[in-house]
Amino acid sequence: MLLRLSKNYDTESVIFGEYTASFTNISFDENFASPAKSIMERVANPHIQAKELYYYVVENVSYSFMAHSAIEADGIPESLCAYEHHFGDCVMQSMLFATLCRSIGVKARIPGGFQLFLGQPGSHLWGEPSLPKYGWVFGNTLAGQLANYVLNVTDDVRRAFIDFYFGNKEPLRMIVRNSVDLEPEGGAIDIQFLSLAMLLPFADRKIGSEDLYVSFAVPEVSSINTTLIR
Repeated sequence: MLLRLSKNYDTESVIFGEYTASFTNISFDENFASPAKSIMERVANPHIQAKELYYYVVENVSYSFMAHSAIEADGIPESLCAYEHHFGDCVMQSMLFATLCRSIGVKARIPGGFQLFLGQPGSHLWGEPSLPKYGWVFGNTLAGQLANYVLNVTDDVRRAFIDFYFGNKEPLRMIVRNSVDLEPEGGAIDIQFLSLAMLLPFADRKIGSEDLYVSFAVPEVSSINTTLIR
């Protein structure tokens, strides 16, 4: 059992237990949580702790497509894979961010849905710590990390961009589920790609849910206008 921040949270509540738990892909132990513990030893404010953990992921986990099916088949927690290899897509970065928060008793969840970057909808997950007097706070490490791939910007501008995605949510996303902790009742009828990250509600069909292309259905019912700023 890792240290808990009893003075900031009601540690006896059901919600605290649910959103500080270690399980499946949000998995931690004493050794794994060393970065979070070092932050906790320096900072007592959970808001600052969560922001430093957000920056830890932004600065230490480079974006990369991941072989989720292989990782899941081997029983490797997504958070552990991202922590050990310093690579991860939105799923792994979100898992790691939430895990680091939970490891020191900061409640955290992983919502998901669609984001409309570049005018095209794509599925996306991000992390949200729950902070005293603030509630659930948006923390999109992957969006903030985009600043690291832009040339010819000052350090101040880069920092401001990364800062924005901790605590601020732009109008470019459609939230479908509040947390990967919520499992579909009964489950899908076929094998799913990274079942823990399935978006709820989900539709299933006897011929196989892989034939239901939700991502491609979104543009058909929405109008998206984009402006290129030079």
